Order: sequence, then C-alpha cells, then structure tokens
Amino acid sequence: MFKGSASVSFTTTKPQKEVYELIEEELNSVGKTEVSDRGTIKINSSKMEGALNEAIIDGTLRNKDGKFTIEVNFESKPKIFVWLLFCLGIFPGLIALFLVSNTKGEMQNKIDRALDNVNNEFK
Repeated sequence: MFKGSASVSFTTTKPQKEVYELIEEELNSVGKTEVSDRGTIKINSSKMEGALNEAIIDGTLRNKDGKFTIEVNFESKPKIFVWLLFCLGIFPGLIALFLVSNTKGEMQNKIDRALDNVNNEFK
C-alpha cells in the first residue's frame, strides 16, 4: 500500500565481489542482504516489520562495463489487524495507517542512507 524505491549509479574498477560485499554491508541496516551473481538483491525485511505492517524489500544490481546501477523497491503493507481497526472506527484505523506509513518513511530513509554510503565509497 505504501510503496517506494531508491536507486543509485556509480562507476568503479573495483572487483565485482568487493562491490557486492559493500552493498550487502550497507543494506544490512534494513535487513539481512544477499546479492546474487545474477544481480538479484534479496533483503530479509523482518527488521522493518511490526505488529501493524508487513515489509517487502527487494532490488536489482546491474553492471555494464563497470557502471553499476542499484535499484531497491520496498513496501509497507498494513496487516489485516489494521483493516479490522479501521472497520471498528475510523479514528483508530487512521492512526494505524499513519503508523504503517511511518514505517515506509523509515525504510526510505535507511535505504537512501545505505545507497548514499555505497555511492560515496566509489567517488
């Protein structure tokens, strides 16, 4: 329901393995991260989940002649409990939705910071 994405591009001559390790290290702030040789970024998003929301985070890494592009997509979805609160009363439901939206903002900030750190490492 509350979706976002972040991306960054940089050029480097460093070995691919070193680039992957740095990306994994930086994105660990949002969840355990693994980058596959095919460029799939898997992030265990349990760090960003709570009683009111489910978090989904994934991404891709493309490399063309030393120019890397990272794209991370994320979503904070209300759990069924939030919709039940909404049915019981608009005010409690709105508060719950606001909290779910805040989690999306937190994910955005952490992912932006991680990608900035990766980008700065290769400047």
